[in-house]
Amino acid sequence: MLFPTKVLEDFAKRIFLAAGSDEREARIVADHLVDSAVSGHDSHGVIRILAYITAIKKKELIPNQHPTVLLETDSMLVLEGNHGYGQVVAKEATEKAIAKAKKSGIAMATMRNAGHIGRLGAWAEMAAAENQATICFVNAARPGGAQLAPFGGTDRRLNAGRSAWECPRSPDTPSSSTCPLRRLRWGRSALRATRRKSCANRALWMGTAT
Repeated sequence: MLFPTKVLEDFAKRIFLAAGSDEREARIVADHLVDSAVSGHDSHGVIRILAYITAIKKKELIPNQHPTVLLETDSMLVLEGNHGYGQVVAKEATEKAIAKAKKSGIAMATMRNAGHIGRLGAWAEMAAAENQATICFVNAARPGGAQLAPFGGTDRRLNAGRSAWECPRSPDTPSSSTCPLRRLRWGRSALRATRRKSCANRALWMGTAT
């Protein structure tokens, strides 16, 4: 079933409003998820809504939080996410990093205790739009610890992670690359399960997608 983008954005926004978010936060998160979906990254799109609401019910995610500064210099920033929506924390962290890079020529920002930040490449693209070359890293740790089995293994030993690079080339065609550290991502496997499709050859799925 296909939906117009605006309809999906408004629907997602209403869900986040009902879950306790204010207008600004609900719009930021909803727009990010829908943008990820229409960009071809359904694994980081509206399929994530249920996981976010579940996290709120478990008090692992707290609506209407903003990052607080733990350490700050002219070119460095460490933020506490206060268990808020990752899209909100990442947006504010990226905005601050862009401002520092423009002023000092280089900047590094890191954050902790934030929810799922969505599509990592979106934040690199945000910086590139401001004429900043960017490298982003994320450690996708979850409650319970390790998520990934190393190559040839069958038990979880590693945390999931991803990196993204973005270089401004022109206003319409930035140069970007995103690199996962795993062959099969949770979002992709859950999406394929929803569509009743099998996973890639030689991919092993154990248990249920949660």
